[in-house]
Formats: sequence, C-alpha cells, structure tokens
Amino acid sequence: MGNPQAMVTFLRAFLAAKKSLLLYPVGSRLAADRFQQVRQSLDDLPAEEPVFPIRVARDRFVWAGGDLVSADPALEALRLDMQAHGIVEFSIEPGVEDWEIREFLDFLNRPPEKILTVGDAPAYLRERGVVHVRVAIPGGLGLPGDPGQLSTAQGVG
Repeated sequence: MGNPQAMVTFLRAFLAAKKSLLLYPVGSRLAADRFQQVRQSLDDLPAEEPVFPIRVARDRFVWAGGDLVSADPALEALRLDMQAHGIVEFSIEPGVEDWEIREFLDFLNRPPEKILTVGDAPAYLRERGVVHVRVAIPGGLGLPGDPGQLSTAQGVG
C-alpha cells in the first residue's frame, strides 16, 4: 500500500475505540459507534494487498505494503502503548467479532505495570476465547526482536 491513508484511518479508529472503552460503558451508543468505525476502517483496507500482520517497530508501524512513521502524537502513543504491553505484532483476521476487538482493547487499557509477563497478551486473549485477533510477542526478552525470534499465539475457541 503506497498510500498509508487507509492504515492511518484504521489506527485512528482503533485508538478511538480503545479510548471509548475507558470513557463510556459497554453498550452505550458512543462506544458502539466507535466499534462500527473500526469495522468500517477494516472493510476499507485494500483487500488485494495484505495489511496484517502489523508490526510494532521501534519508531513505526510496518505492514507488508508499507510503513508509517507518524508525526501524530496519538498514533505514536498507541505504538508505545502496544510495546509497553509486550506486543510487537498483531493481526485482525476476517470474521472478527466486535467483542474480540473489545477484548484486545481491554487488554491494551490495562496499566502496563500490571502486565506480569511478556506473554500476557496471547494468554489474555486465549482465556477469553478470542480467535480472530492474533498477537506476537518478543522472544521472551521483553524487547522487540527479529521476526524470526517472535513467539506467536492465537486464541483457541
């Protein structure tokens, strides 16, 4: 994807939904609207070009069709938040349900200091039955590693 605008739209919708979970009760109209924006932005990603997985690198988001170094402080905060939660790569697969996205966002809303191990993200999603969101964690070091050193986990239903 030469033009990362669709990715920026997705990441902004993802971030807005993350924030809405902190501000509004589940089931509220505003929270539901935010999840619909995530869903719409996923649908708008080019189907002919692979987007997922999205790698959370030191200074950018990277996917098969490009990368994004953002001057937007909110997107930079999202990237840093994912790293603080031990996530170096994530995928949202076709057929994802809103509740699965919500579980992923709930994990990201947990304070990083409450994350006990680098493997908490995959375990958290697996325990909740999430099957359409996958995360990769560093190879046990707590720091982003080479792609060959990643440990990938997917929830099983």
